[in-house]
Amino acid sequence: MATVVRTVLRAGVNSGVLLVALAWLLPLASLKAQTGSVSGVVNDSLTGRPLPESVVRAEGTTITSRTNAQGQFTLVGLTGTTVNIVVTHLGHQPKTLSATVGANNLTILLPRTLLRLDELVIYWAGR
Repeated sequence: MATVVRTVLRAGVNSGVLLVALAWLLPLASLKAQTGSVSGVVNDSLTGRPLPESVVRAEGTTITSRTNAQGQFTLVGLTGTTVNIVVTHLGHQPKTLSATVGANNLTILLPRTLLRLDELVIYWAGR
């Protein structure tokens, strides 16, 4: 009888320790699983017009988005409280900025840049 009582008590203590450990770890797992988003608009700094098809990405992650016809974007699945955002668009200088996860009204102005292309030579073998 004493052996049975000891076994039951040992099992109860082990399951109690397991329950306490799970109760302590479960909130940590849910914090890690929480994600947020950042959204806004990308405009040309000279004209103020939206820049459709700009690439917006969260630095150090694979999270990216392209702006729509109105220059709007949303990055989803972000963790942490702040994120570095990199914005690129052809004919404009890339821009990196820090944003608070949860921000939903960013306005990003991209300055224009000159495109320098190598010379183009066309040969025509006419009649």
